[in-house]
Amino acid sequence: MTLEIIVVLLVGFACVAFVARPILASRTAASGLAEGLRTRLRREKDGHLASLREMEFDYRTGKLAEDDYAAMRSEVETRAIEALRQLDAVEASVGLDAQLEEEIRALKASIAARGAGAGGVRA
Repeated sequence: MTLEIIVVLLVGFACVAFVARPILASRTAASGLAEGLRTRLRREKDGHLASLREMEFDYRTGKLAEDDYAAMRSEVETRAIEALRQLDAVEASVGLDAQLEEEIRALKASIAARGAGAGGVRA
């Protein structure tokens, strides 16, 4: 009987591992993609801000005409704002994922505590 229980537990564990592996792998891949997107958007934002600083310097030193400066600044500001919006959206979704993961861990802990508190006493 003990051998049967061990075999059933091993088979059950193997089934759980088989089912959970793709789920865990996709979660890791998704977080990697989100991090890559965040990195790209941060670089894009930093590039736009550097362009704005350079244009400001060129304008102040007389290398750039006022009309050209206004047009270029407007275009770069629009791109920078869009990059910031996308970055905020990605970071909000990543923060939401982390919050959901924390709530799931807390729920699992409370379920485990209730199960341990029952102590095997059943009616």
